Amino acid sequence: MAVVTLDTGRFLELGPLSLPWHGLFPAIGIAVAALLAVRYAAERGLDRDRVLNLALAAASSGVVGAPAFYLLEH
Repeated sequence: MAVVTLDTGRFLELGPLSLPWHGLFPAIGIAVAALLAVRYAAERGLDRDRVLNLALAAASSGVVGAPAFYLLEH
């Protein structure tokens, strides 16, 4: 049985900036979700700024709340 391995390392190096892969893809997902939410709001005649603020608040709460919940649980 053949196994394919990719030697990408644990970090994406962009000049002096070093980003871990496990943080990059959730950030891309949050950005795409916020973009789609703003587009959906604009089509429905809703205030785009309020929807974007809500998306940013939800993402920030999730980033802070997930580790806090893990600590409380364990």
